[in-house]
Amino acid sequence: MTLSIEEREDIDNAIAILESKYRRYDLRADCPASVKKLCRLELGKYNYENFGILKLDSDGRLMEFKSMFRGTIDRATVYPREILAEVISDETASVILVHNHPSGNVKPSIEDIKLTERLVLLLYDVGVSVIDHIIVSKVDAFSFSETGILPNPMKLVERKWMRNK
Repeated sequence: MTLSIEEREDIDNAIAILESKYRRYDLRADCPASVKKLCRLELGKYNYENFGILKLDSDGRLMEFKSMFRGTIDRATVYPREILAEVISDETASVILVHNHPSGNVKPSIEDIKLTERLVLLLYDVGVSVIDHIIVSKVDAFSFSETGILPNPMKLVERKWMRNK
């Protein structure tokens, strides 16, 4: 389906209106359905991979959605150092990782799972919790925490320690 320029502008305007409704005190991390909707609005529209974070305050309220890395049709290079710099630059207490799969298949890849583990461990070391990783498409969303596959940072630390023994 191809949209006209006017239709795309209408959709972009509608998204801007909806995004303005989800500001710091309007969206809480304890409402997964709303979080997934926001993530789909932000990233589901792209035909290339885009990786971002939702920055949350100590009460679990949205401070900012930050799109960080743009990729190609099937992958985006994510630099953990840049994510670390972004979250320690303000009072971010926790984050939700989010990226899209333009293919429409929101099932996490092995690379998605490994990246999540790296980021959970890295951010844990500086006192920032990763409370979810959401993968979206235009019509669907997958939550690591809702499906029970979000890594536990303490288990990752233990596993890393056992490997280095």
